[in-house]
Amino acid sequence: MEAAESAADPAELGRWVQAALAPLEDYLQRCARREGPVIALKPGRELLSELDAERWIREGGMDPAAFGDWLGLYLDRITRLHHPACMGHQVSVPLPPAAVADLVAGVTNNGCAIREMAPPGIALERALLRWMSRKIGWNVAAGEGGGALVSGGSLANLTALLAARADAAPEVWEHGAPQDLAVLAPASSHYSVSRALGVLGLGAAALVPVETDAQLRMRVADL
Repeated sequence: MEAAESAADPAELGRWVQAALAPLEDYLQRCARREGPVIALKPGRELLSELDAERWIREGGMDPAAFGDWLGLYLDRITRLHHPACMGHQVSVPLPPAAVADLVAGVTNNGCAIREMAPPGIALERALLRWMSRKIGWNVAAGEGGGALVSGGSLANLTALLAARADAAPEVWEHGAPQDLAVLAPASSHYSVSRALGVLGLGAAALVPVETDAQLRMRVADL
């Protein structure tokens, strides 16, 4: 009940955001000064000890002041994407407006799975998808193009292969995947492609690798 009352208190948000701002600004300033390593890997057990995580999980009771101190410890141990020496592995450097957008999404918590839960969110997603479709030359007005925003490339590959399977074998949903489906992909394709085939019930062995040239393009002759 106490947690629910805190969640309904508008001032509570301000207290927690204020507690986070100073450590975050300090983190960005230290990155700009090239302080610390980009990546500092430690064993998970050591990190949990340094963050006193198990005690906080067990006992709870973290208030904004304690959170500010704890956040400083956390930021000392993360991978510094904002560091000028970071090579951008997997994810890009977040822009401040994007971070604020995450805050808005976290506070409102409108899930985009169904329209009634996030009317403006779904409308914005569709507008962005139309814009992206036009960028690659699809005629959106004629019904060309569509999709959904996902969290990353691995889920994007799974989603695309799911759509392709549904087109090639629409009976799969009711009767299961046939054993004669195959996916031709570059030999250099990401490991998420073979994993997606396992998730989809086609099996990783359904992946047929196609040799690539020096620019990692599929060789037509081998295809």
